[in-house]
Amino acid sequence: MKRTVSSSYTNQIADIVKSQKISEPIYIRNLAKYLSEHTGLDFKKASAATATALRRIMLKDMCPDLRMWRKGVYYRTVKTPFGETGIDEACVIRDRYLAGDIGYETGYGLMYRLGLSTQLPAHRTFVTNRLKSGVKKDMNMKFIPPRTEINTTTKPYLQVLDALSFMVKTPVDVEDPYLVLSKYVREKNLDFRILLDMANRLYDAGTMRRLAVLAGKDI
Repeated sequence: MKRTVSSSYTNQIADIVKSQKISEPIYIRNLAKYLSEHTGLDFKKASAATATALRRIMLKDMCPDLRMWRKGVYYRTVKTPFGETGIDEACVIRDRYLAGDIGYETGYGLMYRLGLSTQLPAHRTFVTNRLKSGVKKDMNMKFIPPRTEINTTTKPYLQVLDALSFMVKTPVDVEDPYLVLSKYVREKNLDFRILLDMANRLYDAGTMRRLAVLAGKDI
């Protein structure tokens, strides 16, 4: 029997879905982009065709391990002795809030990542260009807007200044936190003049004082 156009789309989408890793987010927009590029459909029609295809795939059980997480986001699961695996939230955070150097983790998580604290954060906070104002809570995590636009250039500067800002709020359990930060500054080849300018414009006086200590560190 000749395959209809719609069933052809469904089978194409099903093949892609089946090739995805377990727990990895599957986004309708990415599937629609693929369909548009390979069929000549405009993106709006490809998006509608993709949504219809995913509904059919689930109704006909064409991919039994496929699950819908939220609108526009799916994932494949696998059964374990503790139940089905869920979506990889770290990947969702990366894709939605951080990819392309538009965000980074701050607070306790940043201090841990930089080696200033050995304590794992109980609650994680991220700074992201996705937010212009306010605070958003998602997946038991907090997301806040940046002090200035985050990009490949500004990101390491903001991380250093955030760490200096959090030194009085977060347990620091290394012998010389300034030595740890100074090594990071050198590794990233950061300019202290830029650090000083950003600290002066965006941070408080306490951060400025700690930056002065960092600048005078003999490394």
